[in-house]
Amino acid sequence: MLEGHVGAVVALAASYLPPSDKPVSDMEDWTGQPSIIVSASSDSTIKIWVREVQDGEFTMKQSLSLNRGFVMGLDVYFMKNSKRPILAAGGDDCRVSLFEWQDGQLLKLMTLTGHEDWIRDLQFASLNNGDILLASASQDTYIRLWNITTLQIDTEKEDSEEIQLKKKNFTLSCQGDKVKERKYTVSLEAVLIGHEDWIYSVDWYPPLIRDGIVYQPQQLISASMDKTVIVWSLDKESEMWMEQARVGEVGGNTLGLYGGVYSNDGERFVAHGYQGAFHIWKLDQENQKWCPQVALSGHFGSVLDLSWDPLGLFFLSVSSDQTTRLHAPWKQEDKMVTWHEISRPQVHGYNMQCVAMTTSSQFISGGDEKVLRVFEAPTLFFESMRSISGIDLSQVHLFDLTYEVTKPIGYLI
Repeated sequence: MLEGHVGAVVALAASYLPPSDKPVSDMEDWTGQPSIIVSASSDSTIKIWVREVQDGEFTMKQSLSLNRGFVMGLDVYFMKNSKRPILAAGGDDCRVSLFEWQDGQLLKLMTLTGHEDWIRDLQFASLNNGDILLASASQDTYIRLWNITTLQIDTEKEDSEEIQLKKKNFTLSCQGDKVKERKYTVSLEAVLIGHEDWIYSVDWYPPLIRDGIVYQPQQLISASMDKTVIVWSLDKESEMWMEQARVGEVGGNTLGLYGGVYSNDGERFVAHGYQGAFHIWKLDQENQKWCPQVALSGHFGSVLDLSWDPLGLFFLSVSSDQTTRLHAPWKQEDKMVTWHEISRPQVHGYNMQCVAMTTSSQFISGGDEKVLRVFEAPTLFFESMRSISGIDLSQVHLFDLTYEVTKPIGYLI
């Protein structure tokens, strides 16, 4: 456990430190090397932690004060032929700051401007031509891609007649190379526009190995409060970044998606939301479409009450996470029957305390505001239960509570 922050930790970045006897190369196995962790907190500080191989303990090397500012996005990257990590940080100042870790201290290299609201996430990706792309996600609903490339001597003299984007340069010292210093230039590669609300995270497609060569697909996903995940990719013909796919939720009063990440093989990605839900999509290779998959679910607060339906076919549970959730069996052909959360018939504004089912299509619930509410199932609920659980509730009449209640037919483990 690393102790030092006095506020909530809101961002983390970590990496192994490269070995000192050879230059940095992509996808190199640095396991067993010293490691570095960078953390940002609501106490307006960035802290650097380094673990040495000898004792295996993390030691805080630096605490950088942001005065009253906050950082919510962090990432660490090692430039080729450099032994010092580059840190990208973004927060409530709407700027991306690049730092160099040198001799136990963070030294600021430059600031990238353009976003008009808080920056929520940052992530580096190494391209096949040696360039680096830095993706920054912001509450201004835009994603900016910054290209970091080695500055060639013959490109320092710019043709005055050529229209060029504004570029910024910085210099890094190199080790294990004949050149002591290398100059890099940073320019805006693209602005990705498509989301309609705050963007909380970006994640690059994981690098692949083809014929022994590391290949970085130019594709990333972004998760937003507009309840969608967008898959972005570079179109080879137009050389423009385009929206390849858009998935997510429809309807409801949830607060959207807080993050999304690829699986290691890039064939799936998972997103998560404020109400504790996970959403998984898998790429259908034949049709090249992202299809939703069954994800883990459940309450993220204490469960305070539950009630079986009068026929014992499914049950409802209420929790301090302010939701009422319905659990029922999922019956698949030639597969074992498993129990899952099928729906959330109530997302409330107060902690839930009690629930009781009066019929198979009606229930009463109560919360901290001391009000009982009666809910009746819509037609879509009957269709969902029929397709998922094989239960036809449309033929069930209002259940007389004076009759004996059927016991549950299964157990949820």
